[in-house]
Amino acid sequence: MLTGQPASSNDTDLADSRLTAIVIAAVAAALVGLVLSPSLPEDLGRPGGPLLQSAAIIGSILIAAAFVAVLLKKIGRPGKAGFRAHVWLASVGSVLVIVHSTGSLMKIPSLLLLALAGLVALGVWSRLAGSKRMARTFGSKLGGFSKPNETTRARLAELIILKQSLLSTIDPGALEAVFSLTPRHWITAPWAALAYHRAVMEEHRLIGTRASVSPAQAYWRPLHRLLAWGFVAGLLIHVVTVTVFAGYAADGRAVYWWRLAEWGS
Repeated sequence: MLTGQPASSNDTDLADSRLTAIVIAAVAAALVGLVLSPSLPEDLGRPGGPLLQSAAIIGSILIAAAFVAVLLKKIGRPGKAGFRAHVWLASVGSVLVIVHSTGSLMKIPSLLLLALAGLVALGVWSRLAGSKRMARTFGSKLGGFSKPNETTRARLAELIILKQSLLSTIDPGALEAVFSLTPRHWITAPWAALAYHRAVMEEHRLIGTRASVSPAQAYWRPLHRLLAWGFVAGLLIHVVTVTVFAGYAADGRAVYWWRLAEWGS
């Protein structure tokens, strides 16, 4: 519904050129940090030293904040502001985490760097190329406007009734036609939310939502989410391992970094 009021400056979108510049600057900063870190004194240049461990802590907090920022849209916050925060927090946090790693790809935590690289690549592709592909194919999705057969229509009607009944538990008073699940719904009514999500997925399959676009357009978002959740889980495991199970992480070496305990020695 139009209100006739001008859009707030906080609602301005992040231009593609600005996004590209931020990513290029982040990559350059990470490379400079990796090149310079070996020249630091030994107690500062090691991944667990006070300087690089602090970089890892700050970077991890920023990346976690970026993860939260992109979810704010689900609770009604401005999506464009959340996206801008997501890009800036993730970029700065990634630089700090990469510098902390000192570029080592021979250890298990390097999998986090690979996941992070995948997240960045998918995110940039979706904004610069994927969005343009979706815009071109939107008007050509004739299958989405064609009349389904009787069996499909009957099943779709059943799914609508099912979703409407589930809404009485998930969010009474919500309209099924415009409703979407948010994190709050998964917390307050997890089983009903799961059933609703399954109904939506079946609805998409019957309508052919993903079949009407290329595989890249259909699956980049689920893959991006999978990598994001995997990265967050891996980051938590890494943090707990080096701070609580420091003896295990040291693997016979002296534990020189800040930790809470040295379990696993």
